[in-house]
Amino acid sequence: MAPIQEFKPPVVETVMGVQFEELPLHLTHYGLFWSAIQNEFPTVEERPKLQSRVEVKADFPNALWLASKTSEIDVPRIWFAGARTDAGQQIVQLQSNKLLQNWRTARDGADYPSFISNRRDFKNSLDLFVTFVTEREIGWFAAEQCELTYVNHIPYTGEVWSAACETFDIFSPKLVSDLESERFSFNQTYWSEQLKGRVHIVVQPARHKGKIRKVLDFRLTARGAPGTKDVAGVLAWLDEAHKNLLSLFVRLTRDDNRQKWGISNEFN
Repeated sequence: MAPIQEFKPPVVETVMGVQFEELPLHLTHYGLFWSAIQNEFPTVEERPKLQSRVEVKADFPNALWLASKTSEIDVPRIWFAGARTDAGQQIVQLQSNKLLQNWRTARDGADYPSFISNRRDFKNSLDLFVTFVTEREIGWFAAEQCELTYVNHIPYTGEVWSAACETFDIFSPKLVSDLESERFSFNQTYWSEQLKGRVHIVVQPARHKGKIRKVLDFRLTARGAPGTKDVAGVLAWLDEAHKNLLSLFVRLTRDDNRQKWGISNEFN
């Protein structure tokens, strides 16, 4: 079996996550969980709670079914942020029905962690959380939806903002029309039986945060239901999602750019 291929630059952020059946987490639980990961994630921030998202194969393919539960006291989402390093930063996000983990680069050209490395880190966080809620008899972990997102920032080389000629230098002609345009953006969603969910493709012009540099923000997101509701089912889904998104990346981008970014056409 060939080794798993990896995304190289221009990827700047990866998000792995799982949505699970609602658990009665209180603020004290967040503090107790933080004590188990505080050495690696010393900073705590409160953020608004994310809405539940469930992908359903429906007659209206663009419909996003929302499933959310409310309580009298809405406990926020908590960020457990790792230290900022020259390579980047990790963040664990937790709310009563979601656990997500982000990996962000700190600078252009920084070595980006591999999928295998990120998957290992996410498994460690998820194992800790499942053990925590089980031992404290908070409830049973039961995964509903999994998510994998790759955020790519592709710098512009020319002077014209979002001109079609710029995108021809990056993407396959399958994605870019031959019409001269002032601005280019792209948004597509499709159902994947393999993932029991949807894949979302978004390309839009942006400015790199804190910099003048212009980029194309190219995001690939897979979201769907795991085969089983346990940790093993979540990890198996992430493996399949990674292969699907890498295959899609190869289909949408030009050969010469993938060679420059260190991404081959051969993957499993």
